[in-house]
Amino acid sequence: MGRKYANSSVAEMNLIENTVGLLKGHKIKIPDEAGIINYLSSYPDLVDLVKSISRATAKKFGNGSQLSLEVYSDPEIADKFLVLYVRQVNYDKNLYAELRKFRIAYDSLFNDQDGYFMVTTDFQKPVT
Repeated sequence: MGRKYANSSVAEMNLIENTVGLLKGHKIKIPDEAGIINYLSSYPDLVDLVKSISRATAKKFGNGSQLSLEVYSDPEIADKFLVLYVRQVNYDKNLYAELRKFRIAYDSLFNDQDGYFMVTTDFQKPVT
């Protein structure tokens, strides 16, 4: 990696790049690594939350699911945020309810961060 991004110190970039590597080690797909790094460099206070919540997501939903960390761009307003999608070949009918309970458990961790991160599904098939 070793790339420079605007508004980030060397220490922040090392933390962000190490976090991306750790998430990939947890079998989380990151289709646009540069986009994730750019987002986290803009919102470095999210790095630890993304790391801990993603690891918890991998532990809870990783078996039988594909996890994909992506930058979501809202088509209606100029807003972007990080999304960890949980995708399954055959969707469990209780998945959305389980994801909702999971989100409620970690929503209280967000205090005054400017960026946002959520775990959800888009009901798409896993991407190979």
